[in-house]
Parts: sequence; structure tokens; C-alpha cells
Amino acid sequence: MTVPLFEISQTFTFDAAHTLPVEGNQPEHFRTHGHSFTCEVTLRGTKVAANGWVMDLCLLKTVLGTVHDGLDHRMLNEVPGLETPTLENIAEWVAAQVFGRLKGQPFENEELSVYRVTVMRTTIGETCVLYPTNLPRLA
Repeated sequence: MTVPLFEISQTFTFDAAHTLPVEGNQPEHFRTHGHSFTCEVTLRGTKVAANGWVMDLCLLKTVLGTVHDGLDHRMLNEVPGLETPTLENIAEWVAAQVFGRLKGQPFENEELSVYRVTVMRTTIGETCVLYPTNLPRLA
């Protein structure tokens, strides 16, 4: 019998400034400008029989609060690892931060992983979805 997989997600928003000094970019991207971002982090795993959940959502909320604080009202280019803060790089940074803060927790869920990170700038209709296949399972 196959064990079902579940996905659990939490979302946070942050406001930040950046420049995109990438050759070939539009001139306005070289100027410092800001955006409102929405980020959704999805974990995937089996349901743990002892408590009926994939993982404690309160723990995920705490981790995402720390990640949020590292981004909110910051100059993203000055955040270590985000020197070129594209949506793709922000998604990878968030995935690595979440993984690093959850790795080593005593999870009973052997399938638990950071499955998807979505970063959106909804006011301008842009979205990037990352499936971080380079990260191992958390348990």
C-alpha cells in the first residue's frame, strides 16, 4: 500500500529594496527601487501517525518569522547570498534558510522536505516557483 504525501504551506510578506545590476537590464533596474513580496514555503511529507500532522505548523511559522526578519525592510543586495536579488535567487535563499533552520530537528517524518518556494511580486504580476531538488530530506 502506498503512503499518501501531503503538502503544507505558509505564506509571509515583506517589503524590500534592491538594484539589479545585470548587463542587458533596463536602466530603471539599475536604480534602487522597492517591491512588496509575498513568499509561500511548502513542505512535503507523510502524515505522522502519532499526532496526525506532517509537522508542527507553529515551528514552521517560527522559522519563517526569522527568514522574514532577514528580508523585511532591507536592501536585498546587502543580504549575504543575495548580492543579485532576482526572484530566482530570493527563492533559493529562502529555501536554504528554511532548510538550515529545520535541519537537525527531531522529525519522525522520513519523507519531510522543503518541496516548493514561491516568490511573488503581485503588484506587477511576477511569480517565480522553485522546486529545490538540491536539498536533501529533513529527517
